[in-house]
Amino acid sequence: MVLVKLDLFLKKSSHMLNKQIFIHENNFSINKISLYDCTHIRGYHACRPIDISSYYTYGICAFTEKEKQQKASEIFGKPIEEIVGLTNYPEKEEVYFALSKEDLLKESGHYLCYGSEYFLSIARSLNKNGYYEDLLLKRGTPTIFTCDIPIHLINKYILDDINNNYDPKSLDYGIWINQTLPPKYIIKHEHPKKMFDPFFRFTRINE
Repeated sequence: MVLVKLDLFLKKSSHMLNKQIFIHENNFSINKISLYDCTHIRGYHACRPIDISSYYTYGICAFTEKEKQQKASEIFGKPIEEIVGLTNYPEKEEVYFALSKEDLLKESGHYLCYGSEYFLSIARSLNKNGYYEDLLLKRGTPTIFTCDIPIHLINKYILDDINNNYDPKSLDYGIWINQTLPPKYIIKHEHPKKMFDPFFRFTRINE
C-alpha cells in the first residue's frame, strides 16, 4: 500500500503529523490495500467554476435538488417549472472525486468541458443543435482541485469495494461524499490546457 506522511508533500503541520494519505497514482504494483489504515484519500475534483476563491471559502459544495434547479434556470434561461423533469440524473447531494487525475484528462473529461453532469443532462434534454452544450462550454474555467478526503466522510461500501477489487493499474476509480467538502481539505487547483471530450471524441484546448 502507498501510505505517505503529509510532510512529504506539503508543509509540516504539528497537529497533522499522523495524517496518512492513500494516493492511488503513486501505487504501481501493490494489489492488496486497506484504506481503513489511512486517514485520507487523495482525490481530484474537476469542474468549471466561475469564482475559484469561493471554493477556498465555502468548500466543494454538495447542492440540494432545489439549488441545482435554480442554478440551471439561471444558466439556460428557462423557468424552474420547465427545468423540473428534464433530467433523470440522480437527485442526490454529493460531490464526486476521481482517484486518478489522468482519468479526468483522458476518459472523464466531460467534467472539465461541461462542468456538472446534472447541468449537462439538462442541456442534452433541451437539445437545440448543441446550443445549450455550448453555453456550458463557455461558462467558467476548466479546473481540477486536488483534495485529501477524510476517510470518515466516505461511505463504507465505497471503501470496501475499492479494497476488495483494487487494481493499481486502473484509472477507473472514483469516490463520492454526501456532503460539502470543507475548504481545509483542498490542497491546490490547476487549469489544464487540454481536455478530452468523451461525447465528441476529440481533445479540446483551454484558451
